[in-house]
Amino acid sequence: MTLQVDASTIKVGVLCDTPKSAVTGIVLAAGRGERFGGDKLLAPTADGKVLIERTLAPWLETLDDVVVVVRRRDAALRARLAGIAVLHPSLRYVINESADEGMGTSIASGVGVAPNASAWLIGLGDMPWVPREVLAHLKNAAEAVDGTVAQIVIPEHAGQRGHPVLFSASFRNDLLALSGDRGARSVIDANAGVVRSIAVDSDGVLRDVDVPADWTGTPTA
Repeated sequence: MTLQVDASTIKVGVLCDTPKSAVTGIVLAAGRGERFGGDKLLAPTADGKVLIERTLAPWLETLDDVVVVVRRRDAALRARLAGIAVLHPSLRYVINESADEGMGTSIASGVGVAPNASAWLIGLGDMPWVPREVLAHLKNAAEAVDGTVAQIVIPEHAGQRGHPVLFSASFRNDLLALSGDRGARSVIDANAGVVRSIAVDSDGVLRDVDVPADWTGTPTA
């Protein structure tokens, strides 16, 4: 897979690159949404916000750099993100021109525009119930050790692993090389010795929105 990035749309906020000390959030939002019927991330809530805004809110409260990976065809989503970035300059997006090749290419696209991060916290755009406390816990885990130390940290609820997943900087090349639909599962499986699970109280790390019935419009963490 050849990483294709539209450089004209990398930066919506004010950041040109990621400080080496920063943990960068990568939110994957380049899926087709076929089971939902399309425009899943723009599904509205009663207060006029949409699903992607609900997902991003705790990320923007917790991290100083957040990259959303989108498809080229999703002009309405990009416009919504640009509006959010007016108030949250830590937010930027990148178009993954290889989105049809699978989630792995989206991870590679996100890491590719934040190569100097000390770690990447990788999550899904259709998981609006992940609370800020979980994101803060994962960020703290990354900052507690030297950035050169290999570590993968996964939230776990009721014995089940969820999202988002933290990867330290030592996995840069592995993440950049990803392709296909398994996301970063191959990286996790190949590095089981440095994978650490942290128990969390919220089932938001397990819940996503696949079909309209999953989305009530009123997220609860």
